[in-house]
Amino acid sequence: CDWYVERHRKPDGSPLRGSSARNLRADVSHLRRAFGSLRLREVTAAVISDWYFGPHEEGLWAFQRACQRMKSIMRDACSPGVDGSPALLLANPWSLPIPPDPTPGSWLVPPVSSETLRKLYDAFPEYTRISVLLAAWAGGMRIGEVCGLMDTDFDLENKVLMIRRSVSHGADDLGPSRIGRLKTKGSRRTVPIPDMLIPLIRMHLEDRPDQSNHMFFQAKRGEILCQNTLRNHFMKARKAAGRPDLQFRTLRVTHATRLMLDGSSLKETMDALGHVREETTLRHYLRAVPEHQR
Repeated sequence: CDWYVERHRKPDGSPLRGSSARNLRADVSHLRRAFGSLRLREVTAAVISDWYFGPHEEGLWAFQRACQRMKSIMRDACSPGVDGSPALLLANPWSLPIPPDPTPGSWLVPPVSSETLRKLYDAFPEYTRISVLLAAWAGGMRIGEVCGLMDTDFDLENKVLMIRRSVSHGADDLGPSRIGRLKTKGSRRTVPIPDMLIPLIRMHLEDRPDQSNHMFFQAKRGEILCQNTLRNHFMKARKAAGRPDLQFRTLRVTHATRLMLDGSSLKETMDALGHVREETTLRHYLRAVPEHQR
C-alpha cells in the first residue's frame, strides 16, 4: 500500500496534490483496516468477497473509492515492475464490479433563485459578500478560486475576469492557506463579467483597507482569505436565508444551469466552468428546472 501511494500519479504523470492526495491516503486507510494484517498473497477472492459484501461504516462513497483503489492495487501487483522485477501476484483476486455512484444529496438541491441569492448576499459580511455574486454570475468559480482572486485578474474595461490561481493548504493539504495552482489545466480560463457586476466590483476594489495588497479579498487575519473563512460565512448566510441545504458549490451549479437555460452551448458552459470533459458538466453541474421544462 505504501508503494502504491508513493508511486500513484495523475494520467499526465504528475503527482497528486492537495485534497486528491488526501483522498488517496484516506481510501487506502480503509483497505488497511480491512486487510492490513494479511500478506498480499493471502488476500484471496474469498477474502475480498467477505469484505465487499460486509458492512461498510465509512459510507457508500468511501466504499466505492476503496473498491477502485483495491482493484488498482491488485492490477499493479499482477504487473511486472518498470525496472523488470517480476509481478508480485500471478493472478488477480479481484473480480467483483465497482459499485455504482451513490446519488449525492447535493444533486437534489435546485439552483439558487434570484431571491435566495439576494438573501445570501445581504447576510454575508461586507468584505466578502460580492463572492456570492462572482461565484454565481462570473465563471462559476470554486471556493478556492474565489479566495485566490487578485485585483489584477479583473479587466473591467473589457469586462472579463481571468481565473489563474486557487487557495489551498499546499501539496499535502496541510498547514496554512497559500496561493497554489488551479485544480486542473482546464481550470485556467478567462470569463465574461456581467454588466451589473462592474460597479459592485469597482466599489469593492475602492473599499479594500490596504490598497497596496493585491488580493481581491483581504483577510481580517493573515495575508490570504482561507477557504474555511469563506465557507463559514456561507454557512451562516444560508441559515439566515432559510436554505440550510445549500453549499458554496451550489453557486457553481447555478452558474452552469443558468448559462444553459439562457441559451449557452454545452461547450461554452464547459469553458466557463473550466471543464475538459462533457460528462463532468452534464453529470455534476447541470440541473433540470421544472419551470423551464414546462
